[in-house]
Amino acid sequence: MTECPLCEKEGNTLRKAMTLKLNEKINECAKTLNNGKLLAKLSAGDVIAQELKYNPECLVALYNRERAFLNAQKQEKAEETPMAFSELVTYITDTKNASEGSDPPVFRLGDLCCLYKERLEQLGIKSPNMHATRLKEECQLFSRLFISCQVR
Repeated sequence: MTECPLCEKEGNTLRKAMTLKLNEKINECAKTLNNGKLLAKLSAGDVIAQELKYNPECLVALYNRERAFLNAQKQEKAEETPMAFSELVTYITDTKNASEGSDPPVFRLGDLCCLYKERLEQLGIKSPNMHATRLKEECQLFSRLFISCQVR
């Protein structure tokens, strides 16, 4: 009997690894999950050359663990985006409150976009090019800050 490299157990229903696509996917999963044991086994060469045999259930479990890990990472990043936006709104509010009695503050929309994008990057979120008008619309929906402020 042969041992499955994914679960390290012997089994009768092992399948032979026969495609480079499978090799790439297993390597990708091992790297994503930072699975040291599996990475060590895969470092000896591709799964075809090593003639590795695996349990189909173990392969599915590996794919599911990777998907769950990636979903958890996405969820963490999705929770950080509103925080960056609320920090931007707080900045606008604080600036507005600091200028009470004088002329209302003037914000350049491009500067606000840069601040928001920088904060997202500090939180580890790769941010695409920010569409300035959409940011302005989100801020207007969030509060009435722009009634007494000018955004150019």
